[in-house]
Amino acid sequence: MDLLRSFKDNCGFGLLASIDNIPTHQNVEDAIMALERMMHRGAIAADGKSGDGSGLLFGMPVEFMRKVAQQEGVALPEQFAVGMLFMQEEGQKQVIDEICEKNDLKVLLYREVPINTNALGEQALATLPM
Repeated sequence: MDLLRSFKDNCGFGLLASIDNIPTHQNVEDAIMALERMMHRGAIAADGKSGDGSGLLFGMPVEFMRKVAQQEGVALPEQFAVGMLFMQEEGQKQVIDEICEKNDLKVLLYREVPINTNALGEQALATLPM
């Protein structure tokens, strides 16, 4: 038996990149296909819809972030960072602000990311962040 093929209980990841550093729609399609082919690892809950949070990770779309901030009346500095936070309560923003302040960082904007809950299963809906 091939030892490497016998292990089936571990989480895994795939990595796709353009060697020439040119983003393509084909890369996105290939990445989605890779996710679809990992269904066998039990990433779907009993409701048949709720997943384990797997997805695609992209480089930060700097110009998009600048545009969004500008629409909210915020001018971003040359260097900035973006955090994706899943919070259950409004008061958690204060905790984030305090942590950032203690580390010489300033929160410039909180943005509610548009979502489509129609695709979520019961378990995912029950724990949906605010």
